[in-house]
Amino acid sequence: MRMKVFPCNRLLLGSSLAVLFLQMPVAVFAMDAVGSSSSVSGSSKDQEYAKGMRDAIDKQFELQSFTVGQHSRMTAGELDNAGESIVNMVEYPFYDLGFDPTTLARTELYASMRLPTVPVFHPYNPAGFHDFGYGTPAFTLNVKFPQYQSSFAPPALHAHVAALPLENIDTFLSVQDMPWQNTSLLLRPQGWLDPIAPTFSILSYSKNFPVAAGLFSREDGGPVLQKVAEPPHQPNAVNQVPGQLIDESGISVHNSRTSIQGELSGDRLLVSSGDTLPVKTAAGGDLDMTKSHVIFSLTKDKQTGRAAVVKHLLLNPDDQKAFEGILREKSPRSLKELGAAVKTPGHPISPHIARELDW
Repeated sequence: MRMKVFPCNRLLLGSSLAVLFLQMPVAVFAMDAVGSSSSVSGSSKDQEYAKGMRDAIDKQFELQSFTVGQHSRMTAGELDNAGESIVNMVEYPFYDLGFDPTTLARTELYASMRLPTVPVFHPYNPAGFHDFGYGTPAFTLNVKFPQYQSSFAPPALHAHVAALPLENIDTFLSVQDMPWQNTSLLLRPQGWLDPIAPTFSILSYSKNFPVAAGLFSREDGGPVLQKVAEPPHQPNAVNQVPGQLIDESGISVHNSRTSIQGELSGDRLLVSSGDTLPVKTAAGGDLDMTKSHVIFSLTKDKQTGRAAVVKHLLLNPDDQKAFEGILREKSPRSLKELGAAVKTPGHPISPHIARELDW
């Protein structure tokens, strides 16, 4: 098994701290592609992989160890004499699995967060004060599967990729927390669309990515994406029709015009834009981040014909704490061991989340 080490971090930002870069190691375990070219259909509610694929994945995803990254947490009222926020570092475990040596598991875009090269969720401004005490999310488990299988996703999602060659479909599992309240989550596919984007660029950098995207659930009434208003031709926001996709042309990676702590020229920093693909409930509200969610996303890059299918496990604070405890104490060496670990007493995790991790 091959291992690459990249810097990664998680941070807490006080009201007077805009950007903080904290470097620490991230282990990215590389594997070779496995699996046949045939797809497997399934109608069971859980829609697991076929046994042969599960065995192949389990054999190659051997978790020999996990690397401990860091995030910072601030207790309310902790300020220094100058009124600046005091940043305390706390460690958390995470895995990056299935990314071969030619594929980065974490993007350099927003280097302080080390976002996965996978479509993920966060607010337009993911850093700053919020109710749960963290400045950035933790992407605890980041898995790229060797091959897409139809049983991995809900049938409505599969219908949108059934005609694509298997080599054009990237399949991921993303486990992250949601350390925010009173804000809208966005689907952010930039890390997958432009995985080699640097943190800074002295030269002009501007890439635009027209996509078709949607959210899917195994149950009716799940969350959907929204196409934000674009006056004058689209004066009102339009919600995704359940089971369908929405077109979005406002996704880009480009130079910022904002200075960073008065030290770095703003036009060197790369940022993701725009304020696109917000997540809405069936009733039109924001996602309840006090609850854990299982959501599937599909992002189709119209320029390349590629697609990203992601199963997202969005964890509330209790489930995130339990999941981190499981990884620390059980040190699973395979996905099968991980599935067994989440069912053991001591770190109770929501049953609907445990089912998704049961291999």
